[in-house]
Amino acid sequence: MKKISIIITGLVILTSCKKEKYTDEDALIDLIKSNPIFNQRTPAGNDSARIFLMGDINPLFWGREIKNIPPSNVKIYIIGDSAFVDYTGYDEGIFHLWAWVPDSQKIKYYKKNFSDISYIKGTFKRTGGISDPHRGWELWSITGIHALSKNANPDFSIDSMEVKLGNKIVKIRNPLTFQKISEVETVLKYDTVGIKVFVNKDVNYPYFHVLGPNDKHYRLFMDEISPGIYEKNVVDSSDIKGFHWLVVDILSDETLGKEEGVYKTELWFYLYYKK
Repeated sequence: MKKISIIITGLVILTSCKKEKYTDEDALIDLIKSNPIFNQRTPAGNDSARIFLMGDINPLFWGREIKNIPPSNVKIYIIGDSAFVDYTGYDEGIFHLWAWVPDSQKIKYYKKNFSDISYIKGTFKRTGGISDPHRGWELWSITGIHALSKNANPDFSIDSMEVKLGNKIVKIRNPLTFQKISEVETVLKYDTVGIKVFVNKDVNYPYFHVLGPNDKHYRLFMDEISPGIYEKNVVDSSDIKGFHWLVVDILSDETLGKEEGVYKTELWFYLYYKK
């Protein structure tokens, strides 16, 4: 088994030695850099929030603004004509929050720093010759994404989720579960998509995202089925074809309900294909 660790920063690849020819590692890095699945960012943009009238502050609108994307860490393990990729990405920026403050009877804007770390894994197979583009390598299977606040752990954790794709329900106990690219679940326009998430405790701020190509997306507050279980389903009526993500995004009470609260979150992403 051959292992190589690489840090990707912009268009520069930093390695420990100078390469004189186009290698398997070069080909795999090029495929990873050009694939939007590996480069999916934390959901950004402002949208409405659920209002709680008993908190110190009551969120009205919030959103992440990514200001910096630190170098990603990529580990590649090559065994014959197969390769395993362990990809760690980072997002940093500003968490914007507009909230109603009961004490002052005013709407106030808060700005907090956020930093997220995300994990995704993939496998590649050599299906062609070394003279073919990318030395014959192609993406074979991919996981979902698991993302967490980098500097502070939330006091809750996602146990599992059920993903609804049309008439099919997929149970996910680990967001880093593999799907073959050729077998990624497919939906059609006007199919219902959604998530039911199971959390180890009751939470106040569970959100649901649908992310499309070029980060086209929308966000909705999830409905409480019972303490610790939340669900949201929508009709996917968009005309945007290609790979999409369904995302559960849970924010802590500190993040949205406290003026000086530290940013804490956990997100699970599930990949599907829109025809």
